[in-house]
Amino acid sequence: AAPAGTTPDLFAEGPSEDWALPLPEPMGEGPDGTRLFGFAVDGAPPGTDPRGTTLTLTATAGDVAVEVKARLD
Repeated sequence: AAPAGTTPDLFAEGPSEDWALPLPEPMGEGPDGTRLFGFAVDGAPPGTDPRGTTLTLTATAGDVAVEVKARLD
């Protein structure tokens, strides 16, 4: 959960500098109050199959940041 009074943001990075992913867009809230984000996996190097790729997702809110790795299945 984001600290009170802050607006969360999400950033997505590919596994290398060859990737240029778009900024994830807010998609509302889940039933438990979590913030939902979505983005198209555009910006992968030409000819790359993104399945199985691990992305780095960074969530920020105020002065708090959390970074996780997420595998695309």
